[in-house]
Amino acid sequence: MKQKFEGPVGQVAGGNIININPVLRPRVIVKTGDGVVDAKQKAELKRLVGEWVDARSRVRKSRSTYGAAWSAFNANFSINSYAELPMERFGEACAWLRRQLAIINGMKSASKALPDWRPKAISAIKARCKNQLGDSDAYKPYIQTRFDKSSLTELTDDELRKTKVYVMGKKA
Repeated sequence: MKQKFEGPVGQVAGGNIININPVLRPRVIVKTGDGVVDAKQKAELKRLVGEWVDARSRVRKSRSTYGAAWSAFNANFSINSYAELPMERFGEACAWLRRQLAIINGMKSASKALPDWRPKAISAIKARCKNQLGDSDAYKPYIQTRFDKSSLTELTDDELRKTKVYVMGKKA
């Protein structure tokens, strides 16, 4: 006995029902408005949020989600979506995301959980000394006096973390 199919118009092929009249849904296309971040800036925000979520998930005991990260971002800037971020606040938004990432990188477990933590910490120290402090060796007196060492590569992870905090807090 054949079963009668009642429902949307369809054809039976190999025992499967194929809908020949699919429901077409309108495609939503979001266009960037005037005065808000453009596509390139959105991509940079997404990249920074992705880096932040990945680092948080590795360093913290609980998994971090993109939804939670975007909610924190949107709440901080009092917007409904990152697409609504005013263009003039893009630099501020990037700085905020980098600060969130720096907080994660500053945690004690970061040196063990993040595979590239050490080279990034050394690069950040050297970049800050050269670019903002105007002296590429500004960290040397600190590590010589504090740890009796002359190179960043000689420092333990804890000493490197303390050196980074010192250099980042130093006034230009």
